[in-house]
Amino acid sequence: MQPTRTRDKSIGFRKLARSRSAAAILTILLSLAASSATAGELYLSGHLGISGGFADSGGSTPFFDNTGSDSDSSPSYGLVFGLEAPMNEPLPESWQDDLPNWPVMVELEATGGRDFEFLTDGADPYRSEVTSWTVFNNARFDFPVYAPVQWAFGRIPILEPVTFYTMVGLGLAINDVSVTDNVSRGSDTVVNFAWQVGAGFAYEFTEYVSLNLGYRYVDLGETELGLSVGPTDFGDFTLDVSAHEFATALRVRFYPVPLRWPRER
Repeated sequence: MQPTRTRDKSIGFRKLARSRSAAAILTILLSLAASSATAGELYLSGHLGISGGFADSGGSTPFFDNTGSDSDSSPSYGLVFGLEAPMNEPLPESWQDDLPNWPVMVELEATGGRDFEFLTDGADPYRSEVTSWTVFNNARFDFPVYAPVQWAFGRIPILEPVTFYTMVGLGLAINDVSVTDNVSRGSDTVVNFAWQVGAGFAYEFTEYVSLNLGYRYVDLGETELGLSVGPTDFGDFTLDVSAHEFATALRVRFYPVPLRWPRER
């Protein structure tokens, strides 16, 4: 019977070890939950604004050049999905005091509604109709307005919810362009490389909701069209489009992203 007792003791020791391991793991998980850190916050933002489009035309026909420029304005609207995190959050704790905890954001933005009409020179004016959608990956940096003001003049409570931001974005523009001078015509839909830069102010109403007012310059790229009169080719036409845009946006934080990895100390 001795082997049976030895085997029973071995099984008992393994069960005890497993139970102690499970208890240790549970204790670690509970302690992490109790002192959970946040790497950042996911947010959604909807914006509405006015887009001032500018176009420079080029190209030529067998009889004249198609050079000229014009401007037009149009509403624009869009949606942003992003992640906001303090700029020092990814750093080891021993380094965090060396940088402020000002917000840095990475965003995926889709914007549409731009519908421009440009008149540029030709034998008769060329009427170009442009509809443009953009998709951008943005990087945005916010810093509190109160920080330099407090350093210079002391604390002004009304400025504490206000931040100034700068942003840059790279992406794609989908441009649907049609052009005619009532004799020749051409049309095409092209995807261009696009970029944007901007700046503005944000006011934080609550911990979760803020209002943004800003300006940005958007380069929508150049579109080249072939012109034709009926079945006959009639040269080419290019249109280089950009926009100056002013927009207001409502941004809502909706989910805190937990910090799931140990920090380096």
